[in-house]
Amino acid sequence: MTPHSILPRFRRAVAASAFLALALAALPAAAQNLRVDWAYHAAEGADPAAVAAPGLSESFLTPPAAPGAPASILVLTDRDFGGPLDEQVGVRWWDGRMAHWITGVWIKNVTAADLPAASPLAEALPQDRVFDLWRVTIPSWIPQPGDNYYAVQLKATGRGDPLERYLLARGGGDFSRTNGLGQVWSSSEEFDGQDWLVTVPENAP
Repeated sequence: MTPHSILPRFRRAVAASAFLALALAALPAAAQNLRVDWAYHAAEGADPAAVAAPGLSESFLTPPAAPGAPASILVLTDRDFGGPLDEQVGVRWWDGRMAHWITGVWIKNVTAADLPAASPLAEALPQDRVFDLWRVTIPSWIPQPGDNYYAVQLKATGRGDPLERYLLARGGGDFSRTNGLGQVWSSSEEFDGQDWLVTVPENAP
């Protein structure tokens, strides 16, 4: 075999490796490393303020009751959804003029047994798994009178670029999917028109 016959094969091998590297780089942030199988805030078409969260006597959304009042957002996730990475749950809140990013806190572990009676999650949530429950509190100065919008962010950090997923009110776009709980999620931050609407009263009741 002459050197001239080896060179084209070597070039093809290099080109194939480069193509594979580019293809992997183009994938949305490593879906296999950030699990959203049991992530939930509200299924498409459901009102998060009307669905009770497991293990607490409150719903997945407590909207501001009046101008100058806070909001509370609860999120259910897979336990250790980021695997070996550090996990974070937050909310992108749009007040009509600008976006605010608020980081939540882990509350506790819950199971399907913690669901209230007649919960819409009762049939879909596995009985033999443990989940994480998170709370994101929107400070009282952020919600503004009128229409506000929010989306939930799941994030994992600790090795390379952060891995991020967004829980949304409705599907749309190439990166949108729906999990077994009916929760729409996306790997893209471009989710205009897919987030939840909260209308804050103009005046106190």
